[in-house]
Amino acid sequence: MPKIRCSMVISPNGYISKLDGNEDWIAQVNWDDFVADAEECNNFIVGRTTYRAVPELDGIKAAHRVVVSSKGDLKVRPGYKIVHSPQEAVDYLAGQGVEGILLIGGGEINASFANAGLINELELTIEPYIIGKGKQVLAAGDYELPLEFIKSEQLSQGRVKILYKVKK
Repeated sequence: MPKIRCSMVISPNGYISKLDGNEDWIAQVNWDDFVADAEECNNFIVGRTTYRAVPELDGIKAAHRVVVSSKGDLKVRPGYKIVHSPQEAVDYLAGQGVEGILLIGGGEINASFANAGLINELELTIEPYIIGKGKQVLAAGDYELPLEFIKSEQLSQGRVKILYKVKK
């Protein structure tokens, strides 16, 4: 079973975007870091909302780009694989020989993976910018993720990256 790392940029109060999905408060360097990470992993998983909102995903050089959507009407651009559940995404990537999966959200799909017990690591890059209202890194759900601290790293531009292992 591949290791699944949920990696997100958040505000210090836990938001990944404004309520309208706007991420203009997130520094460009975070996108650059994410692209390098996705290309190194050679894969990423997003939900339908993130897929539709971030066309720049098309420019990432990753062999496996997976969109999870429980609705059957989503048509994806060439180079993407559509699946209908978190488990189907994991099974697909495992079948492709992937050992480490990069889950990049948003909040709804992250919560779906948490509900299914599929997240092994949670990596949060904290952007030094507070927004008053927004979408959470994990949408509300019936899950609990006991975490074990692995490491933290101070990044450029006042950012901090924290890595946790999900205790199973």
